[in-house]
Amino acid sequence: MKFLRVCLAVVICLLFVVAPAQAATHPSLVVDENDVASIKQRAQSVQAVKQALAAMQSQSWKSGAPQWALDEGWSRTMVEQAFVGFVNNDPQATNQAKALFLIHTQGTDIYDFDRFDQETQKYQYGQPCTALALSYDLLEPNLSAGEKTAAQQFLATWGRGLYGYYQDGPSRVAHNFHTSSVACLGLIGLTLNGEVDQANTWSTFASNAFSSYFVNSAYNPGGDYTEGYVYQQYGLPSAVLFLNALDRLTVVDFLSHSNLANLWQFYLAAYGSDGSFPQIGDNSGGPFIAGTDLYLLNKTTKQGLREQYLWEWYQLRGTGASQQLFPYLFKDFDHLGMVLYFPDLQKLKPASQAILPSFLMESATTGTTQGATQYPGGMAVLRSEWSETGDNTMLWLNNRWRWQNHQHYDPNSFTLEGYGETLISNFNNRTYDDPLRGKWSQQNTVRINPTAPDGDAPISPFVTGSSSSLGTFPTFFRSELGDIVISDSRYSHANLQTQNLPDGFFGAATTNNVTPIDRASRTVLLVRNLLPAPFYLMFDDFKKAAASEYWWQVYIPNAATKTSGKGSMAEPFQYQVGDAMMRMSFLNQEQPQLSIGGNELNRNDHPIDLKLKQSQLQLLTALLPARTADPAPQLRLLQQNPTVYEISLDGQAVQVVFNPEQKHVVYDDFETDAVLAVGKDWTNSNRQILFDQVTYAKIGGTVFFQTELPKSQTIPGGNPTVCTTSADINGDGKVSLLDYTALIPNLFQTVTQDKQKFDLNCDQAIDLKDITKLFTSLSF
Repeated sequence: MKFLRVCLAVVICLLFVVAPAQAATHPSLVVDENDVASIKQRAQSVQAVKQALAAMQSQSWKSGAPQWALDEGWSRTMVEQAFVGFVNNDPQATNQAKALFLIHTQGTDIYDFDRFDQETQKYQYGQPCTALALSYDLLEPNLSAGEKTAAQQFLATWGRGLYGYYQDGPSRVAHNFHTSSVACLGLIGLTLNGEVDQANTWSTFASNAFSSYFVNSAYNPGGDYTEGYVYQQYGLPSAVLFLNALDRLTVVDFLSHSNLANLWQFYLAAYGSDGSFPQIGDNSGGPFIAGTDLYLLNKTTKQGLREQYLWEWYQLRGTGASQQLFPYLFKDFDHLGMVLYFPDLQKLKPASQAILPSFLMESATTGTTQGATQYPGGMAVLRSEWSETGDNTMLWLNNRWRWQNHQHYDPNSFTLEGYGETLISNFNNRTYDDPLRGKWSQQNTVRINPTAPDGDAPISPFVTGSSSSLGTFPTFFRSELGDIVISDSRYSHANLQTQNLPDGFFGAATTNNVTPIDRASRTVLLVRNLLPAPFYLMFDDFKKAAASEYWWQVYIPNAATKTSGKGSMAEPFQYQVGDAMMRMSFLNQEQPQLSIGGNELNRNDHPIDLKLKQSQLQLLTALLPARTADPAPQLRLLQQNPTVYEISLDGQAVQVVFNPEQKHVVYDDFETDAVLAVGKDWTNSNRQILFDQVTYAKIGGTVFFQTELPKSQTIPGGNPTVCTTSADINGDGKVSLLDYTALIPNLFQTVTQDKQKFDLNCDQAIDLKDITKLFTSLSF
């Protein structure tokens, strides 16, 4: 078995190495002779492809473009004309592209590497560099021997220069200033393979940099996908084209299971909530999808949603080759991406009965990341259901593993939408030169000693914001009854300037060199199906060595009206936004002292604060979104020792057992050590109970489960059953790697009736333990 695991590890590792290849054939990076017929066929049958190809032929993108876009427009014209010339066998287009290529590689306006070397904002040169690499590949058959040699020397100069600049700092690919340049280095390596000695070194270096620092980490997994997505467009088109070429030429696929692919689910969830996007972080840019992103759609493993993703693209981008949503600087390869990757699918609006589950976007577990848990930090989305009419609620929880430029949100921060309205918001529009930007850029979290320095990272003259780091999601649990996420930010409240980090660099932070506080945890339960309307429970558990001032804070839209209440169970704090009502109650605070802040400059929302100065904070909050026409829920303390709350709505009630110290407690015939247990009909066969952090549960003398480590769990109705799930998933009479192949796509998904067969150890989770059980059952 040990030998088998080693072999598997070797196989997996080998997948991430770019093997030396034969001399490149041209063209081959993004298209070759075998693709021409399919592109022409799709241009006839798919209107968007036809329009994009026509726009490339006519260069209609120049219409109305600002001068700063036209200044470097030669690179876009060059690569588009080279592509059109190859696909349509059009000598005129090829000659125009060749003329531009020769001018900028060996003629009167050489695009020399010195321009890159002298510029701080490298993104300005990454995309023209990419266009030159692609154009060489497309035009190579039409170059004379002398022109070809000169072009190879030109690209090799860029290759050596880029490699020399980045070889000691591959993690810089994560920053949008550098993403396109590293992608160009990879493309140069691929297209010069077999023609220049170092070419394979360059493509392998770029491949490793992207796999370690970009596809699961740089692309804003820490939370701010809307704002971050705009900024990442500085480099993403080049990155997608390189990763596509890598997939085509070396069969190395970094995208299918990456956070990049998950973005489509993010957009679908966001837009489907209320026809708009959450404003998370500062300088948020709104919807922004370029043509190259369609490659991500085709690479996603969530095949059942691909038609819905395409509907989403139409909702955001519009039909055809419309340019209106896109700054030209960010998207020089937009039409090229549409022609290459626009899917031959029928757009399908999501049906009201389709459930889009909660999901998690994770930070990297490779590269500089050390000591990561199973779920490193990122963004968790808890969603009640899908509905075309906004008849749902959704909470976005952020806790990044790494601090990132442009994404300024605090650890454990969240936004909440319900019934077509943003109810807990982050409408921040502060500019870079605003001195308050770092201190007020996100919130919606627990702040500790907020008057102390906020730990701004000293790495940039224009970037401020709390330098949180090493945030994790130790638990992410989904079930029919509800979902649970635990967010651990013990390391995120430290001022990194006082830590033992080289030059104060946040990227060097590890659990070994950043001092944690005792406890900083936020747990969120989405209780989906126990009451007529879904609701959230939020448990904040914070402790420092000395008594501290804790601020529980959220921002609510300035459009909120009919504000009232104290935040107690008897008088929840409530307000109305449009046709939605938001109520919040601090269940374990008898007399909460809420403070309502005024409107702030450059913000479209204002803060609600609960300030507590004590040795630790253990705060249980009920967040209750509803329609304005719906009845208000009733909350009360049912009993003490153990503490049990009751939430009633429209004739139904659930009980909440609150046990923050994880003691052994008894409620009626029910025994447990869970931190939270939410349920109804506790002792009969119709019971439904959702647990947070439980090792033991017993009802009426029957032990339902007992584990060594705390976990999230549900108890369904009926009697406990013995686990009988077989590791022979595909039913072929033996346990083999075919069963492993069947299990992997279902990893970390909700255990529904049709997925029960993948829960091999019957713990209501499809996780790494099931893989372990499968390997121990392998047939030889």
